Amino acid sequence: GPLSDTLSGRISALFRETDGSYVNTLTGDDEKQEEESVIRAQLRWEPNDNLSANFKYETADFDDFGRNVEIDQSIAREDLPAGTPGYAAILAGTVAAGNAAFGAAGLPLIPFGGEDAKLDRRRGGNSDYHTNESEVMVLNVDYAIGDYTLSSTTGWLDYSFFQDCDCDFTSALIFQAYGDENFEQFSQEIRLTSPGGEQLDYIVGAFYQTNELDFNDAIDVPTASLLRLLNPAFSNIRTRRFAQQDSDLWAVFGQVTWNISDSARLILGGRYTEEDKTATKTQIHFAGDIASEVGFPAVDPSGATPNVLWALNPLFGAFNIEPYDTIRGSRTEKEFTPQVTFQWDVNDQAMAYVSYVEGFKAGGFDIRSNGHPDPSLVNAQNLGRGLDIVGVFEFEDEAATSYEVGLKTGIGDTAEVNIAYFYTEYENLQTSQFDGVLGFNVTNAGAAEISGLEADARWLIAEGLTLTAAGAFLDFEYTDFRNNQVYFGMTADVFGEANLVNADGVTYNATGKRKEYTPEFTASLSLEYVKPLANGLELRTVYDVNYSDDYIFNPTLDPRSVQDAYTLHNIRVGVGAADGGWEVAFIGKNLTDEDVVTYGGEAPLSGALTGGTAMGYYKFLDKPATYAVQGTYRF
Repeated sequence: GPLSDTLSGRISALFRETDGSYVNTLTGDDEKQEEESVIRAQLRWEPNDNLSANFKYETADFDDFGRNVEIDQSIAREDLPAGTPGYAAILAGTVAAGNAAFGAAGLPLIPFGGEDAKLDRRRGGNSDYHTNESEVMVLNVDYAIGDYTLSSTTGWLDYSFFQDCDCDFTSALIFQAYGDENFEQFSQEIRLTSPGGEQLDYIVGAFYQTNELDFNDAIDVPTASLLRLLNPAFSNIRTRRFAQQDSDLWAVFGQVTWNISDSARLILGGRYTEEDKTATKTQIHFAGDIASEVGFPAVDPSGATPNVLWALNPLFGAFNIEPYDTIRGSRTEKEFTPQVTFQWDVNDQAMAYVSYVEGFKAGGFDIRSNGHPDPSLVNAQNLGRGLDIVGVFEFEDEAATSYEVGLKTGIGDTAEVNIAYFYTEYENLQTSQFDGVLGFNVTNAGAAEISGLEADARWLIAEGLTLTAAGAFLDFEYTDFRNNQVYFGMTADVFGEANLVNADGVTYNATGKRKEYTPEFTASLSLEYVKPLANGLELRTVYDVNYSDDYIFNPTLDPRSVQDAYTLHNIRVGVGAADGGWEVAFIGKNLTDEDVVTYGGEAPLSGALTGGTAMGYYKFLDKPATYAVQGTYRF
């Protein structure tokens, strides 16, 4: 509302709390529990017709307890004899044997709530939680200079994040992962926009952004860890990583629209970007309680490698983790990305277009890879233990070239149909790959192609009744991807992939494969009905259906990690005042209780704990069927 003749304001507050849809088999808690609070304040100042300024400040907290993840597959290698136990059976037997031995020796027992390896929204877990805090400020200023508009956008963002993750995703106490991240960013953009309606319309501008990231995390092996069975030294130890990254970016951009005629337009645009990044990363092993932990000293006779201890290095080496002194990197990227679009108004209700666009995603530094990037350094400084651990520190930029042709058309006063075909080529496509044990490495695939056909339509069937539909066909192919991670048990007699497996046995040639999360066909259908009722009331009903073909969700492209085709049904039925002043509505989402995987892969350490004979797979799931009653009052 108004604060003065030239100043107005708005304040908004949100609080949301929800219980989870999983039952923790160890604690009995519902997970994941979520709590969210947001406060947003806005001011608008309009001292005259030429100047308008909008300021927004927002602070938010997002916290959750537990996870929406479970072990849903437990298998043995297909080339082993029938009856070879899977991961869940081996884990249960190992915990039982360990607790018998530890109990007899008076040592701490291993907590365990059982693993059923079935997709039934039951999970094990030990004290998972996340805390997130953020602050955002944005100032937008528009100033009229004659018929031109000068615009400024100033932004500032700060967030902090902490997580305690039971990232083996089982109820057995194996290891805990901790992460702490702090990020701050400032940006400034200036734009000048021409009056419009001329034969040449244009916009030009400049952009600057700087940000700082401080990150540290730890993989902790608690005193009561199951890993004590592998080696008694696996108790009350941890490996910690410290990383920093700074980025400075500036860009200039412009776009010109040439109105060739009343029905044809040629749009030319371009952006030149330069970005400088620097990063450092250190990995250190520690022992003792966190409050009094001590980093291990160097024992390498050369003195070149700090923090390598005979007792701990091979232990964490089994996790594909190694200690190393600070490594540093810097990179500068310069890129020009053009855009060309031609639009033609076929008639009063149809517009056809064709476009050509180039884009890029900057390269950077992988601060969460668990190994040193230099393989010779790894082996030379590992005291002859022969551990072949190779990590990633720097990855390259990704480039894309896209072509699109489409038609947007109306059909009378009651319908419209839009259709588009696109084709995109990627070079150095950035991918995240599981290292087969515990971590992920960001690498670049050589090349990929993606093409598709998309269509959407809206039809006013009758007064108050509207049908909306959309569909898309998608084709994706890696045209050059020779370094994808080998998935579990990938052998010629089982998967017929012998000609694709590289000599290192760690990576394989995935050229010709389809990327994860690329269903071939997706579609949606929505029916909205609005009907006036007696006494100034109105009925508002929306029913929608969303369909997706099956797809692989594992970056290793493991054929066992497939999301089956699914259909989601949602409904909203509301009754309220015709002027929108108030409403009471019933909302139902995912009415048929479909299980939809949002992410998944091999359970960390499951292959290592079973000696490579078995594997467990985890899945993060979207929410199940949910129902709500919603009340709205506007004043």
